[in-house]
Amino acid sequence: MRQSLIFLTTSFLFFSCAPSDKLGFYRGYETSSYQVVEQAENIEIRKYPAILVAEVEVEGGRKEAAKKGFIILARYIFGKNISQQKVAMTSPVFQENISEKIAMTSPVAQISDSKKTWRIQFAMPKQYSLESLPKPLDEKIKFKITKEKTLVAIRFSGSWSDQLFEEKKLLLKNFIEQKNLSATSPAAIFYYDDPLTFPWNRRNEIIQEIK
Repeated sequence: MRQSLIFLTTSFLFFSCAPSDKLGFYRGYETSSYQVVEQAENIEIRKYPAILVAEVEVEGGRKEAAKKGFIILARYIFGKNISQQKVAMTSPVFQENISEKIAMTSPVAQISDSKKTWRIQFAMPKQYSLESLPKPLDEKIKFKITKEKTLVAIRFSGSWSDQLFEEKKLLLKNFIEQKNLSATSPAAIFYYDDPLTFPWNRRNEIIQEIK
């Protein structure tokens, strides 16, 4: 537990020293490119291309799963791979509750926090392909190329509390219904900043795939 805390703290301090922004970057980190199709205040409809990602599935509550998944993927990009090669960090970190897909016919609340399964993803820098990425030592890490997709995203600052996230999910749901759009996935989270960033300076997004 103590080692995990030290590792997280060191990682976040390293990330906070990122260079200034330029096109295609957020606070020094490469970001996935997208095209804004429509915007209404802090809500955007975006088109994303196919993206190469590293992902891991972990169980537990949202906060616990985010930390566990982040540690596994961060260790990989910091050199815990067969070639001991470092891979640049990107932004944002993606988190999705894939238990919701299992529980479509029953309330998600019936699944206890300890049994919820989450997918945590990092986009890989654009210079890599599936063939050129360093091979992980941890077999839980998987790589894939996501399909092209259209997402609706609501952007906000603030804490990473379940209450705030649920409020934004509801606003996103209302927007989707008002526009007569069809959601094709559960709502997910984009974390653009590390936990050492003051909540009012954070960029958070709730996103959902639509058609």
